[in-house]
Amino acid sequence: MNAYFGNKAQDRRELVKKPRATVRARGGGRIKAACPSETPATPPSRLNAVGKRLHAMLRAVETVRPALDDFCNALTDDQRARFNTVGQQLFAANR
Repeated sequence: MNAYFGNKAQDRRELVKKPRATVRARGGGRIKAACPSETPATPPSRLNAVGKRLHAMLRAVETVRPALDDFCNALTDDQRARFNTVGQQLFAANR
């Protein structure tokens, strides 16, 4: 039982629990691989590094999105509303 989202059926919990670590690792791994260990020396190479990072972030979002959609689809309407409220609060706090 999740204290915030309420009691869910076991199959719904498993739907979102199993792929979570894999998705996080793949998404984070792509971003980490695109970030150079040292700052590039020239402006063109720095710009190239930024482009690679942005591309990796887009790929990470594309990797995580299906798992997030599955998670959201497994929630009841009430749970989805509370989940969205948490997201809005986090977004507002980081503005």
